[in-house]
Amino acid sequence: MFWTIASKMPVQANPIVCWKFLQMVHKIMRDGHANVVRHSVRYQAQIHDLGKLWGHLKEGYGKLISSYCKLIVQKFKFHDKFRGIPGNLMMTDEQYYKICGADVNNYFEFSIDMLDYMDDILTLQHAVFGSLDMSRANSMTTSGQCRLAPLILCILDSCQLYDYLVKSLFHLHSSLPPDTLFGHRDRFLVCYKKLKDFYLKCSNLQYFKHLVQVPHLPDDPPNFLIASDFTKHVKPAAVVREEEPEPEPEVEEPVENLIDMSMPEAAAEPPPPVPEVDERDFLIERLQREIRLLKEELGRVRAEDHRIITGLQEDISKLEKILSELRLSADKSFKENEELKKNIDPLKTDAESAEKQAKANQEKFQKMKDIYSKLRDEHVLLLRNHDTNSKQLSALKKSLEEKDQVLKESQLEVNRMVQEKQMVQDNLQKSADDVAQQLAEVSSFNSKLEKQKEDLESRLQGLEESQTQLETDLATKTSELNDMSSQLREARDAAAEREAELTEAKDSLQRELDQSVTDKANSEARLEAQLAEVREKLAETEVSKDCLEADLTAKISSLSQQCNQLESDKAEIHDQMNSWIKRLLDQTIEESIKMIQDAVEQGDNPAHSASTCTAEYLLLRANTVLEFLNKGQELGEISSDIQSSSNEDRDGFYSDLDRHLKATPQNGKRHLLGDFNT
Repeated sequence: MFWTIASKMPVQANPIVCWKFLQMVHKIMRDGHANVVRHSVRYQAQIHDLGKLWGHLKEGYGKLISSYCKLIVQKFKFHDKFRGIPGNLMMTDEQYYKICGADVNNYFEFSIDMLDYMDDILTLQHAVFGSLDMSRANSMTTSGQCRLAPLILCILDSCQLYDYLVKSLFHLHSSLPPDTLFGHRDRFLVCYKKLKDFYLKCSNLQYFKHLVQVPHLPDDPPNFLIASDFTKHVKPAAVVREEEPEPEPEVEEPVENLIDMSMPEAAAEPPPPVPEVDERDFLIERLQREIRLLKEELGRVRAEDHRIITGLQEDISKLEKILSELRLSADKSFKENEELKKNIDPLKTDAESAEKQAKANQEKFQKMKDIYSKLRDEHVLLLRNHDTNSKQLSALKKSLEEKDQVLKESQLEVNRMVQEKQMVQDNLQKSADDVAQQLAEVSSFNSKLEKQKEDLESRLQGLEESQTQLETDLATKTSELNDMSSQLREARDAAAEREAELTEAKDSLQRELDQSVTDKANSEARLEAQLAEVREKLAETEVSKDCLEADLTAKISSLSQQCNQLESDKAEIHDQMNSWIKRLLDQTIEESIKMIQDAVEQGDNPAHSASTCTAEYLLLRANTVLEFLNKGQELGEISSDIQSSSNEDRDGFYSDLDRHLKATPQNGKRHLLGDFNT
């Protein structure tokens, strides 16, 4: 009804009418019914076009109306995005935390929207004060009050926005690093200075003193880097003073002036015609029906939104677990890389260094393959769970592509290391030939070295074969991933919303990956430098090779002695284990005999003479116990086999033996003891 009447107003021709119309829309959105904001959002384009129309007028109300239209459109967008916030922006702490929830991303977006809203308010007040005389002498005139009236609503909105902004930014700083929120802090400081100046100007005007209590901001802005500074925050309060009712004659005069005086007096006396009343009643009934239908639709939409939000929250928790696993694996790889750097011995031969590097690369490749398989399984699971989860699969696909790129780079790195290893082997072959010519007397020792070299080459060949197999598996997985990507192209458009949420996690992983690649490049440079030094030393110190070979022989002998010592210790531990198992079985059998004797003594006790059972039942229980006793005797005879058996089998045997012994009737335990003795 309001927008139907407003469409007939000359808002495009008269700037005063348009200015008052925008003020009325702002007032209704704040103080009207809760459904006013939801029903008025559909007229957002009309307000936007109205602002563009009056924006061409650079003088008078043109700039003011354009700024006010931008503010109204921003308010429409804000309430349409956060539908739980009322039009007057007044909420309790429970409602505020319910809107944002526990997700930090919601607080991040909420803060940006409130800063945009605050910027439009400050832009409007700057335009209004810029159109007034600097002396402020016209603040009590009719034209001045006409321009200043909407600022009362701006004061009320800005108070609530300032309080929510401070709470949101403190919450964000408690969850995110300060560097990420640098832009938020800068925008807030600019808004703080402008808002404080706005309140100061309003408090000095006589017009606002009779209508609203202008709040005051603290002298210094809150320091979000100090969490304890939140306790000093005081919510600014703006109170609208109640207006005194005007006399009745003054109210009646404008109503009488609205009557068309050109009409005869007789025409004003009769009551309004009946058809007009019927039409209004019909319109009211139709609107009521529409309201009921809209309420039902709203309930269904809310239920569906709640279901979707719950599913998305579960998906987000799963993705966070995946990200944590990826971070742990990256940290573990980095630690292993550091340990490998510390364990590098500059005196080891080039072949051993190349072998260790190949092993490290192989382990990294296997880890990346495991991560890739986990992510692919997670993709398949999300695809089968629900249609809404398809929005997450495209983002995960991008991460898989990045991992695939990393795998390809790792493969190239492995190939390069293999080439370097081949070069090292060629150099070793040349040096071995030179040494063979110069040191013919140690040919036997060189033959041993040659055998070790062949062993290393066979191991390297095995590594190359395993690497080829892994490349084949990777190609297979890549083809499977391409098949999945063809199926997920239809859901790629729906993943735009989730891409923004995972961009930050992607950037962090990319930074960690770049750091690990940089560290790897540095380590490779250091290894190359060390290899060059070793080659130079090898060329210069060929005479000292005999000493190094003697040391190597001594180390091998010491390792052999250590291996023999470990085997002897293992045999000793094995003997101790066998003796302990025999001792345990003996103690178990002794305790079983004592329990049976105690049961027989209780059977002889006259107090248990009333307990009876059949002979068949006694034989049945006795046979079961004898089976378990035979099993225990076999375990005692083959104690060496017990060590290889699992503890669960032995525990099951003893628990079944105890259960059957306890279940034996009291009056039949004498016979059971006799069978046991036999």
